[in-house]
Amino acid sequence: MKFNSLLILILFTFLPAFSQIYRVASPEYQLSFPKDHFPHAGFRTEWWYYTGHVEAQSGNQYGFQFTIFKVEPAPPGVPNRPPVLYLLHSAVTDLSGKTFQYAEILQREFPGSAGINPADSSLNVEGSHLKISGNRHNLSFHGTDFSFSFDLESALSPVLHGVNGYSPKSKEPGNASHYYSVVNLLGSGSLEIKGKPVPVKSVSAWMDHEFSSNALSPFQSGWDWVTLSLDNGWKVMAFQVRGNPQFVSGSLISPDGKVSALDPKTISFLPGRTWTSKESKGVYPVEWEIKSGENQFQITPWMDNQELVMKETGVTYWEGAISVKGKLNGKPVTGKGYLEMTGYAGKMNGKL
Repeated sequence: MKFNSLLILILFTFLPAFSQIYRVASPEYQLSFPKDHFPHAGFRTEWWYYTGHVEAQSGNQYGFQFTIFKVEPAPPGVPNRPPVLYLLHSAVTDLSGKTFQYAEILQREFPGSAGINPADSSLNVEGSHLKISGNRHNLSFHGTDFSFSFDLESALSPVLHGVNGYSPKSKEPGNASHYYSVVNLLGSGSLEIKGKPVPVKSVSAWMDHEFSSNALSPFQSGWDWVTLSLDNGWKVMAFQVRGNPQFVSGSLISPDGKVSALDPKTISFLPGRTWTSKESKGVYPVEWEIKSGENQFQITPWMDNQELVMKETGVTYWEGAISVKGKLNGKPVTGKGYLEMTGYAGKMNGKL
C-alpha cells in the first residue's frame, strides 16, 4: 500500500484549494483531555511528535524522534475522496558513535495496517504504534536498522501553547494550529541498533501534538523550532516561521508545569555556523543563539548531519538532538533539547 512521492506531492500541492471546507483552528476551541490526544477528523494535517534522549547503562547518550503524521488529502464530503494517509518518521542519534539513522513508513488508513486500533485505542502504522492512556505514553518503532519501545509517564498536565492552545503562525486569520505539549515524560524501555541491544538506563522525552488545516501562508517558506529541557527543571519552546510575514512565538514552562507565553517582541533567532548537506544541498544553520529578553541560549548540535531526506514524500528537513547553555532569569543554565529546521532544502508550502 505504498504511494510514490510524486502522488503525495500532487496531493499536497492541491490541498490549499480545499482549505475553506476543512475544519480550521479557532480561538474558541477548548482543548480537553484525554479526548484531544486522539485524531481529529476534518483537519488537513495532524501530528504526534516525540523527541527525547536515552541514557544507556554504559553511560552512552542517544537522541530519538518518533512522529506519526495524519494527512487528509481532501476534506470530508469531497466526491471520491482519497483515503486518509498516515506517515511515521523515526530517527536515532548516537552521540558516542556519531551516527544518525532514520526511517519512514507511509500507509493509507486501513484496519490492521494504519489508523486507530479500536481494541486498545492505539495509533498504528504498519506494526509501529503509539498508545496514550492517562499520563502514560507507550511508543514503539520497528525498523530495519533500529528499533525501540519506550514506556513513559509525566506527572504534569498538558501544556497549552499560544492562547489556550490556539497557536498562530502568522498575523493572517486562519494561519494557526491547535498546539499542546506533554513535557517531562520519563521512563525506560528498550533500544536496538543494527541488531544489537542497547541496555537502557532511562529515557526522557517531550511530546508535541498539533492539528490544523492552513498553518503556513503562501509567503512563508519554513520554520525553526526548538525545545529545551534545562537542568534546573525549566523548559522552553520557541519557533520562528520564516518569510513575509516573519512570525515568532514561544513558551516558558516552570518545573511544576505552569506555562507563560514569551513576549514575541523580545524573541530573536540568531543563526550561527552552517552545515551543507551533501545529499539535499540544503544549507542549515546548525548553531543558534536564541534570546527572549534577558534570557539567552546557545544551541549546538550533537552532530551536524541529522537531516532526514524522505524518499516517499519528497519532504526534507533537519531534526536533531542538541546541547544548550546560557542564562535564564539571570542564572547560568545548561541542558539538552531538540531542534527542527524546515525549508532549507525546498519550501514547505503545501507539504507537511
